[in-house]
Amino acid sequence: MTDSDPGDIASLLSNYERIGVAMYDESLNDTVTKYNKLFKQWRQTVEKLDTFGPDARLRLKPFLSHPNLQLRMNTAYDVYDIDPQGSLAVFREIAASNKRPQSVDASIALERRDPTYKG
Repeated sequence: MTDSDPGDIASLLSNYERIGVAMYDESLNDTVTKYNKLFKQWRQTVEKLDTFGPDARLRLKPFLSHPNLQLRMNTAYDVYDIDPQGSLAVFREIAASNKRPQSVDASIALERRDPTYKG
């Protein structure tokens, strides 16, 4: 589907942001069941966004600078293929923050993607 309706994309982006923020809250509350449901919704949202063509993920890039750590982390994963340097910078910043659990996830992401990373 390359004939994208900007309204549909805007709705998906809004949903993506809402899910990322909610995932952060649930990670702090340690509610695994709710977090897992949100994780599934996150992946489904990205799959829907991908139906709008290869450039649709570019619309996620502003979330790399969002104040919410989980949303930034999700975005870094989702735009890595189109902006590896931006994604690595976000992973490094979150890993250095020592804010768990996101800092642990960011360290793992760096270990898998950056051979120079020394966690």
